[in-house]
Amino acid sequence: MPGKTVLTCGCFDILHIGHVRYLKAAKRLGDYLVVAVNSDESFANYKHRKPFTPELERLEIVASLECVDDAFLFDDPDASTEITKIRPDVFVKGFDWKYKEFTERYAIESVGGKMVFITTTPNRSTTLLVEKIRRNQCQHGNM
Repeated sequence: MPGKTVLTCGCFDILHIGHVRYLKAAKRLGDYLVVAVNSDESFANYKHRKPFTPELERLEIVASLECVDDAFLFDDPDASTEITKIRPDVFVKGFDWKYKEFTERYAIESVGGKMVFITTTPNRSTTLLVEKIRRNQCQHGNM
């Protein structure tokens, strides 16, 4: 991988503007953005539900984004193993993780990388989108 490598991970169940802005911001932190996408099994263990979009479709959608240089599925409960294998210069999580305990923090420190938290887009999440769809309240420009 050429230059500064950035790694992030996520479920990306129903891709929305929050995801796109997050991934674009992650790409700006380096030269090569790698995205680890939770497999259906790790998704279900993490979210305690099945994904709406199957893993191979989620992977293809994420990989098709211009800002993403590489994407792959992972089965682990967190991305620590992937951090150890890839040894990124930067590992990115959403700002909502900044004050939470998570094992990737130790993995990125162990490989000499930097942890960066990106502010997410307010009121834009898959959970909110699904709630509005269920209530049949989606309107253009007003999530």
